[in-house]
Amino acid sequence: MMTSRDFFNATESASQRCGFDTTQGGDAVSRDPTVLIHFYAAKNLGDDLFLLTLIDRYPNIRFLLRADDRSLLPGATRNNLEIMGPGVDDKESDIDVDCLCQIGGSIFIEPNGPGVLGFYRTVRMIARRKHLYSSAPHAFVLGANWGPCRHRFFYTAFKNLFRRVIDDICFRDTASYELFKDLPNVRYAPDILFSLRLPVVEKRRSALFSVVDLSRKDKFGEISRWADTYFTWMTNAAEWLHQRGYAIVLSSFCEREGDEDAVNLLASRLSKRGVSCEKHLYRGDVEKALYTISECEVVVATRFHAMVLGIVSCARVLPVPYSMKTVNVLNDIGFSMDNVVDVSVVSSDDMSFCARVEASCPLSVDSLKTSAEGHFRILDRFLIGR
Repeated sequence: MMTSRDFFNATESASQRCGFDTTQGGDAVSRDPTVLIHFYAAKNLGDDLFLLTLIDRYPNIRFLLRADDRSLLPGATRNNLEIMGPGVDDKESDIDVDCLCQIGGSIFIEPNGPGVLGFYRTVRMIARRKHLYSSAPHAFVLGANWGPCRHRFFYTAFKNLFRRVIDDICFRDTASYELFKDLPNVRYAPDILFSLRLPVVEKRRSALFSVVDLSRKDKFGEISRWADTYFTWMTNAAEWLHQRGYAIVLSSFCEREGDEDAVNLLASRLSKRGVSCEKHLYRGDVEKALYTISECEVVVATRFHAMVLGIVSCARVLPVPYSMKTVNVLNDIGFSMDNVVDVSVVSSDDMSFCARVEASCPLSVDSLKTSAEGHFRILDRFLIGR
């Protein structure tokens, strides 16, 4: 059986491979560099904002991005972004670039599958990532969290990847960082979008519900068992807030992942109760999405970045997480777990969470905004020498 040691026995360390010392600073490239971006192109609001944050931070840097469909890219009109496509993993090394930047959140999820199939998928993922990270002289990973991970092999293999072929990796939660903190090129900073500047708009008495199709086991795993409880609780919560004078906004963050199906289901249930609602379906209009979130007083957040953007917009936020990635970040920022809905245990008619969030004050994020920019500290040094 293949081991992680076998897989990496011919691979140099990142510092040997590229000569850029991330612990001491290194030197920026002597000319305007070219950066190859790797990110999740699926009209997912959070990932789209990651991309725009990256390319707008460095307006004089040339970015390259492979994509099968230009319409899925929110930054396609930016002058410093060049779209190439279609692209596949084994062609990344054909491009002459100075560095690779992978920017994304849940990018280290261990593949599912029984027995040998699961092991095959894991080995294939590791091989592709090794090829990706080795396709440029330097590699940077920003904004990620670790897992879910079930087997030691997966963890050990990626730890070796981090050690040997990545210059710098910055996690967005301390739980992930703690697993790899003995590596000098591993860091922590709060989620990148805590640094986002949102439009300044007047708040209206409205509550935005970020919803997902929790019944999709392929996406949400074991928590999909509580999909009925989730939709019933969300319906009750929307009705409760509507009765107290809030306009209800149902929000989809990613059509491809089934969010619009969830919006339509919830809207149908509310309509049967005589509760009117607005729909906001994200399909690439970033400005409209940010405006919609910014004007809401309350955000009931299932999507991770609905939670982040709600906090940044100074809304009162009620998280309804489907993953530990949200819980871990909430713990990091000192958010009260009394105001977090656990769908695996909550009673579908328990509206005490809504009452508490209505009475709460928005969380201050001034320190988070500054700290979140820490994701770019090493990349800043490499690209522009600051």
